[in-house]
Amino acid sequence: MSICILLLGYNFMMGRDNLFDRGRSFKVYYDNTQGLSVGTKLMYNGFKIGMVRSLKMDENQKIVAIVEVSSDMKIPEDSKIKIEAQLLGGVTLKLLKGNSKDFAEDGDVLEPDYSKDVFGMINTKVVNVTNSADSLFGTLNAFLHKQELNEAVNSVPVVLHELTATIIEIRKTIAALEPALKQTSGSLSSFSSNLPEYDRQLREGLEHFNKAGRQMDSVRIADLLNNLSTSSEKLALLMNDLNQGKGSMGKLLKDEALYADIRNSNAQLQSMMLDLKKYPEKYIPVPGTKSQRKKAKKKSLADTAIWH
Repeated sequence: MSICILLLGYNFMMGRDNLFDRGRSFKVYYDNTQGLSVGTKLMYNGFKIGMVRSLKMDENQKIVAIVEVSSDMKIPEDSKIKIEAQLLGGVTLKLLKGNSKDFAEDGDVLEPDYSKDVFGMINTKVVNVTNSADSLFGTLNAFLHKQELNEAVNSVPVVLHELTATIIEIRKTIAALEPALKQTSGSLSSFSSNLPEYDRQLREGLEHFNKAGRQMDSVRIADLLNNLSTSSEKLALLMNDLNQGKGSMGKLLKDEALYADIRNSNAQLQSMMLDLKKYPEKYIPVPGTKSQRKKAKKKSLADTAIWH
């Protein structure tokens, strides 16, 4: 009785459900068992169908696993028994059924299969990321210590000083020209308003001249008067267009937008200077800083303190 209890306890500890039904046995030749041991469960779709009964090494350094299948399911002869590593350690066996029409018999050999080592994959990824990070920091350190970059950064204050001086000169020039432009515009306006009077006086003078020269060729005098009259009308039209701000000269004299454009240009120049101070990497094409320049451009476009 004690011996029976001992045998039942041993088989229970070994994972064998039925002491009297040994089931079918299959051989699997593994190159690496990855921690496989006697008693390891054989699973199919999450259901236990067998276990590892024994492990030994043959003369070819292959590890022979005797897998006992207690289920009556039919197993195609091209099926595989896969060693599957678990995340928290340990391994299990998993039956991968094949597509063959012929079925394996008791004692047949099934093909082995292996799963990848999860922790090994994670470690490989971590090592690759670490190596990439070391390479990146090394490249960044070498770039930051380049003489060309230091010289470019040191020259930025000089460039900003020269641009500031240029802006000041432009402002002074505009301020000096403003009174003269206003005075010229007023003089042209006054001259244009007096053109009808000038035309009347010119006609009267020509009429007197016509009377005094009646003895001359009347046809030539008439043509001359007509030409003078036409020229006077064209001159009046020209001055009127100037007074109304037509044409390039008229816009220069009358168009207030000219002064506004100059002031807008000055404001844009100031914005550009501020942008250069805050985002110098946007304007300095140093090799290896393409991504930094893109980030600087995005930040610059979104900076309402500069482009308002």
